[in-house]
Amino acid sequence: MALAVSLQSATESNWQNVKSQSILRSDMIEVVGIESHNNTYLFEIEGNSNAITFDNACGFYVNVEFKKHKITTPNEFVFIPVEDKVNVLVQRNWWEFLIKDFNVYHTHELIHIHDYPTTVDPYLNTFLYSKMDPLNLKLRAPGKHHPARTCLTDKDSWSHSSENWKTYADLIFGDTDILFKWIPLNKFPFNQNVNYEPHKKIVALPMPAIGKLQFQLTLTDDTSSVFNIINATLTSGFKYKVILKSIKLCYKEIVLNPNIERLFYENTSTVKSSSLLFPGTSIFGFSENIPAGISHHLTSFRQIPYPEGIFIFALPRKTANGYNIFSTSTSKNSVFLTHNIKEIGIRVNNNPLSVKTPCMGHFMNQYINAEMFEDYLRRPPFNIHLDADKISEEIIRNGFINSDCPHVYLNFNEFSGPSSRKIPIGCTENEVLKRNVDISLNLMFTDGEGSIDATFYFLCFYSDILCSWKYNDRKFAPYYKK
Repeated sequence: MALAVSLQSATESNWQNVKSQSILRSDMIEVVGIESHNNTYLFEIEGNSNAITFDNACGFYVNVEFKKHKITTPNEFVFIPVEDKVNVLVQRNWWEFLIKDFNVYHTHELIHIHDYPTTVDPYLNTFLYSKMDPLNLKLRAPGKHHPARTCLTDKDSWSHSSENWKTYADLIFGDTDILFKWIPLNKFPFNQNVNYEPHKKIVALPMPAIGKLQFQLTLTDDTSSVFNIINATLTSGFKYKVILKSIKLCYKEIVLNPNIERLFYENTSTVKSSSLLFPGTSIFGFSENIPAGISHHLTSFRQIPYPEGIFIFALPRKTANGYNIFSTSTSKNSVFLTHNIKEIGIRVNNNPLSVKTPCMGHFMNQYINAEMFEDYLRRPPFNIHLDADKISEEIIRNGFINSDCPHVYLNFNEFSGPSSRKIPIGCTENEVLKRNVDISLNLMFTDGEGSIDATFYFLCFYSDILCSWKYNDRKFAPYYKK
C-alpha cells in the first residue's frame, strides 16, 4: 500500500503545555458490595473532593461458581462436574437473567432516565452482545468465560447438543470459579459512549456538587431462569445453583487541572443556572399483548421526540411480569419469538413517509432489504456498532427470521445519520423536529397464520444526549421527555 505524502508541516506537539491537560491523573477505586437482605447488594460512592468517571475498565467485578447440591442436603454444595453438560444447559447471557433488579440512586432518589419495560433487558442485551462489534465486545467482555460470550444467535447455535455450549461448559463447570467484569448496558452512569470510541468523550461526574450515589443490585434466588435439564433421571435429586462469591464496583477518581476544576465547582451564578449534559442512548418504549390469529394490529407512540429508530420484537407473555422459566422452556433455543410480521404501515403525525412502493415498512421487499442491510452496518439499532461479519442480507431478510432473534428494525435517519430524520409528506421540518410527534404503526401479519399469541415490545431510541445534571435543582433529569 502506498504511503500518504503531505507537503505541509506536521502540527507542533503540545503535550508539554500543562495548561492544555484537563486531567492530571486518575486512581482506580474499589467498592465492596454490602449484602443487605434478600440477595440485595448496595454500593455507595460518597460525594468527595474529586470528580469520578466510568470508563471501559470500570464496572462490576463478579466472582461466581457453578455448583449443585442434593435436595436432601441443601447446604452441601459440590462443583457441577463437566460431564453434566450433556444433560444441563445454561441460559445465554445467564448473569443478566439472574438479576432481578438494578437501580442507581442519587441521595436516595431513583435516577430514572429511560422509559421502557426493563424486564426485557436480558433478552435485548443478548441480541446486542451477539452482533456487537468485535473490539467493543472485547472491551466489555474480555475472557472466553464471560456471560456475554454465550450470546450466539445464529439458528440453533445454542442447545444441549451444540458444540458452542459444550465448549463453554468446559470453561465454567468443574472445580473452578469465574471472574468477569459486568458493565450494565443502557444504565447511567455506565455506557455514556456506547461504542467505546476513543474520539468520543465521556463526561465526568462532579461529585462535590452531586453528592452521594448508590447502586442497588438484587439477584434472584430462583435459578430456574438459568438451567435447563433434559435428562431428569441422571440429574434427579440435585438442585443446580450459581453461587456468588464476591462482587465489587470499580470506578475512577480523577484529579482535574485547577483551571478546569474551577469551572466544575465554583459557586457562581453562571454555573448554578446551567446544566451538565451527559452523552448516551435514551430509550422509550412500551409493550402490548397481541392475541393469536389476527391479520393486523394498530399501535402508536404518543407525543415523543422524533426518534432515530424503532426496534420491535416478541416474547412470551409471562416475561412482561419478570417471569423467565428457562428450566421448562420449550423455546429455549430462541431469544425472541417468531413475530410473523410481514409489513408495517408507518405514519408520523398521521402523515405517510412515502406514497410510493416499496417503502420502509415493506421490509420483505428485496430493495428495502438492501437498504436495511446498510442501516444495520451504518445506522444500527440503538447506535451500537455491529460486527460486519455477522450481518448479511440473508440474516436480516424478512425481519431476522432466520436467526434466534427475529425482529423488525425501522430506521428514521436519512443519509447523514443520527443528525437527520425522514420528513413525512405534508409536514415541515419544524413540525416534526422541534415538537413532539405521534407515530402510528399498523402491523400486518403473515397470510394464513396471522399473529402469534405473545407480548410485543416497541422500543425507540436517541443516541446523542442521555441526561442532564441540573445545578439549580441538584437532580439528574432525562434529556428527552414525552
